[in-house]
Amino acid sequence: MNVWQICQALKSILQDQIWVGGTAPVFDADSVRVIPQGDEIEALNENIIPPLCIISPLGGELDPQHREEPTYVMRNIDITLVAVNTGDRVGEAPVMGANSADAITSPGRGLLELEDRLFDAISKLNIQQGIVIQFAGMGIGQVRRDQADNFVAIQDYTFQVWCSTINEYPGISEAGFIGHSGAINYRWRYPAVLSGVTRRAILVYKSGAVPPTSISDGTQVILSGWASFALVNGEVTPLAPGTWSVSVFVTYSLLNESPQTDRFISPKVSGTVIVS
Repeated sequence: MNVWQICQALKSILQDQIWVGGTAPVFDADSVRVIPQGDEIEALNENIIPPLCIISPLGGELDPQHREEPTYVMRNIDITLVAVNTGDRVGEAPVMGANSADAITSPGRGLLELEDRLFDAISKLNIQQGIVIQFAGMGIGQVRRDQADNFVAIQDYTFQVWCSTINEYPGISEAGFIGHSGAINYRWRYPAVLSGVTRRAILVYKSGAVPPTSISDGTQVILSGWASFALVNGEVTPLAPGTWSVSVFVTYSLLNESPQTDRFISPKVSGTVIVS
């Protein structure tokens, strides 16, 4: 995954974060933004509902450990949390939280409560997505007033992430294709689910020993819609006796695309079988 994919996945995970003990989201749907660092107050002045989370990809270094992989990069990602509160004279409320309507909603929450949900999201990015990301440090927090005389608390966190320079999406694994009387049996395993995208598998088959090279190079069988099944088994039938080739692609669409599209296509996995 490259840094764009990682930011997309992290944004999706943060938008899905809920408060412990309830179902209320931590952030409003429009309050997780990938924008340049330093635009926090400007974002709030656009009437974005706080709390606010800003993701800012920063500089990086090409394979700093070994300098042998031209597509392997260590990138820095800065994440800024912004909490707003009117609850005191000295600015403690946006840090510690105050005036909460109840225990599970976002109004009145402080930076330290948001920080807990941020680190939970980072752990999910690491464990669920298989991304190597680690906490590298944090800046000095700020508390100041906005144009409406509210206290605004701002805290920056820096993470280091290992990623590719190439926009790649994973394909299937553990694939097997078997020809028998009038049909091709198939089975495979989907890759890990990526946050921020949906996916589907497309099997393409045609007569002959040369496997299909694209999703349009033969007859399509769309196997699962935009689903997330782990293990797939099935068969293509009826087929005339002879040599047949099959390729399977996983295609990806961004979550906010409607209708969903085959925007990104994984490398193919192919096989050639004899149908009796």
